[in-house]
Amino acid sequence: MSACALGAPLFQAWYGEWSFASLGTLPTDTRLLMYVFSIYPANLICAVYFPTRVETAVGAHFVWIPSVVGGSLRCVGVLRDIIHTQTHVNAVCKLVHECTCAVIFALWLSSILLALRGRYSWKAARVVYAGEGLAFLVCTATLHVFGSAVYAPGNMSLGAAVGRGFLALVLAALLAPGIRLHAAELATRHGVIRPVTVSLNDI
Repeated sequence: MSACALGAPLFQAWYGEWSFASLGTLPTDTRLLMYVFSIYPANLICAVYFPTRVETAVGAHFVWIPSVVGGSLRCVGVLRDIIHTQTHVNAVCKLVHECTCAVIFALWLSSILLALRGRYSWKAARVVYAGEGLAFLVCTATLHVFGSAVYAPGNMSLGAAVGRGFLALVLAALLAPGIRLHAAELATRHGVIRPVTVSLNDI
């Protein structure tokens, strides 16, 4: 889970974002694939093991790396997006992009703070992903109307930017309680999760 959550953002950083440690460059639209390969599997694994509540002592420990470290990487990515963006073709595009970055940064920062306090929940996760997706879609539409040729995050094409926003919204929907429980049942049925029997003497 941690490898999924951190591997793709670090890979993206080494190939294009960190000039001091760059190993090469990748097309900007590969951000879409990086998002799918990092966020979706990590959340699915968490949902399978903690389908009802993740804000328990064990759950908080389980999601600490993807929520705190992964969230921190995303906050850094948002800040770098402001610096290296090419969407600021006029004052309106600049303002819209900066407001979008501020909203997304605040969403991920709130997620990090909740995780540090052991209060990270599925409801909070869904709010972050839904807010992020909506912010990117509004930003993309506005930038398109006012003349930008590239879109956030990371100077992507129009189609990729729209897809990025929708992927976040879809993830928020997939983390609904009923879907999480169904995923956990399927995982148990197919042997991915094995029930552990603990006797009262062991307790």
